[in-house]
Amino acid sequence: MILGAAIFASVVLILLVYHEKFRKVFFWIAGISVVLVGLFYLGLYLYSVHQDHVAEAARLADETAKANHKKLVDACLDRYSKSGYIDPYQKFGGSLDTEGTCDQNPNTDWGKPKIKFVEIHGGDTLRIAPLQKFSAGTPDFIPLVYLGHRQTFTFACGNYGEPSTNVVIKKGDIECP
Repeated sequence: MILGAAIFASVVLILLVYHEKFRKVFFWIAGISVVLVGLFYLGLYLYSVHQDHVAEAARLADETAKANHKKLVDACLDRYSKSGYIDPYQKFGGSLDTEGTCDQNPNTDWGKPKIKFVEIHGGDTLRIAPLQKFSAGTPDFIPLVYLGHRQTFTFACGNYGEPSTNVVIKKGDIECP
């Protein structure tokens, strides 16, 4: 292998020294090759510089987006603290993950509970009925209606120990006449 390369190199050198047309073509090809290789490496360098700029711009955009999201989350938590929102599960032993809720949706409206249906184990649903207004004012509990496996409920109006009256159901709301 080395012997073949040595013979090839010596033939090329002899032709370069003694043959003028070969010398002219050889130097043109060598010069064009050097220019093309130089352009190739220049292109690689410029591409790597471009990729560095793109990565830096993406990092800055990500930092800016995180900072803006943090501001929105902080504003959401401020709205929660000023809204007087009552966690519908506090009375039943659970608690609302306000930070998680604000992190997932920083534009959360804390005016009223938005929860209408909650999935419970077994695939059934637990419906949180709207707050009922009684003559004495708003109660300090949220009525729950379980819509489960073939269960029936009997609703009656009245106070404990007194005769009860039947309820009137209008559009899913229960009213006492």
